[in-house]
Amino acid sequence: MDCRNGARDQSIVRPAAEKANRKAALIRLALLIRLGRAGAQPPTGLKRLQSGRYGQYPFIEHEAPRVGLALRRALPLNMSDALERPSCLSIIISDAVYRDEITKKLIIVGTFNTIHAQKFPHRHDHMNVLFSLTSGRRTYDVALAIEHGASGTSITEIHGPMRLDNPLHITDVNVELRNLEYPEPGKYWVTLKVDGEIICQRPFMVAGPGATPAAPPQQLGEDEPAPGDA
Repeated sequence: MDCRNGARDQSIVRPAAEKANRKAALIRLALLIRLGRAGAQPPTGLKRLQSGRYGQYPFIEHEAPRVGLALRRALPLNMSDALERPSCLSIIISDAVYRDEITKKLIIVGTFNTIHAQKFPHRHDHMNVLFSLTSGRRTYDVALAIEHGASGTSITEIHGPMRLDNPLHITDVNVELRNLEYPEPGKYWVTLKVDGEIICQRPFMVAGPGATPAAPPQQLGEDEPAPGDA
């Protein structure tokens, strides 16, 4: 390498740059494969790989045949046949949930965002957490936890297998939680995990004496009262 004028030998610089570019490309492809296995929406680059074209990384096929073979085996022929990770549409916290046995509709009673306590630790006798899942296609390990926001400490966690057969269906799951003890006031989280990964969280507050009551819910499109009209 000629260093007399601070110049570097291009025969060395170019291969080094190409090697770095190839490494970055392989990392990107690995991330795309992981997204596909997780059931995420496939990016454009992943669709190009499925069709057998390697886009801006043609060296993958002819210079690294083992990598190309691994990519072809890892990517499904049809993304709709891939195992999809469920998505959570909503989490609702309430006092109770009932089912009308005639219509099979759910009746949700007493939704809330705040638990009011007179002293701590506070033991809350019962609450219901209703969550809705869709986009599933197999059996998953589903876990529901109540966690303290500041410390991350788990107040309780319930988990078990759940079978979802049709990704177009919506599955409502009701969990009744009794006698949970909250050590201090503050923000807490309802955390929903599928196969160990968080897919949705819903915060709620545990407030001590003197806390301001929650504002009443608003109607979408409802006009705010003008000053002096109240």
